[in-house]
Amino acid sequence: MRAARASVIPEHSSKNLSIAGRLRDGILWETSVMTQDITPLAVTIRPATEADLPAINAIYNREILEGVATWDTEPWSETQRLDWLQEHRRPGTLAIVADLPEVPVAGFAYLSYYKTRLGYRFTREDVLYVRPEFHRRGVGRSLLAALLDEARRFDIHVVLARIEATNEASIALHRALGFEIVGEEREAGHKFGMWRSLTVMQITLDDRGRG
Repeated sequence: MRAARASVIPEHSSKNLSIAGRLRDGILWETSVMTQDITPLAVTIRPATEADLPAINAIYNREILEGVATWDTEPWSETQRLDWLQEHRRPGTLAIVADLPEVPVAGFAYLSYYKTRLGYRFTREDVLYVRPEFHRRGVGRSLLAALLDEARRFDIHVVLARIEATNEASIALHRALGFEIVGEEREAGHKFGMWRSLTVMQITLDDRGRG
């Protein structure tokens, strides 16, 4: 995940502002997911708020210190996370969280501009993280499905995912929701004394031509 930065991409659709406003005012959707123990797990997906930032940072900073899903090596500060939230409140971007009945912010996810050049304005990159105790229980699937639903509303053509190559669960999740592997960035990163590779996945959301 990259640190927040200013983008030079202009708003490409007037409807994005109203959609983003609608999302920030309320719940995106609610769903029940059948877990491995066949117990329905009620997941509520909603826009991220400032109140969620400590929980989001706790999830992400644990992964920095213990995991390889991110190649960041220094925990994020509260200021960095607030900047991130502001960056993902711009039209055409999105930051969401997954709540469980007794567990607020069991995971979070977001859509970012893939690159700042204007020609990439119909492409986004997705990122999601889930608390370890809720892995493989439908939280990540609910988050990713919500991101794709909103990407379609944003009139996005392609969503990319760049996943650490040994993260088989995330690769399988993306494949289950329609992504395909389109490439690999071999030994592009280094963490915990080892070279790390990325698997690049892509989903095309529509087949319309662009003028």
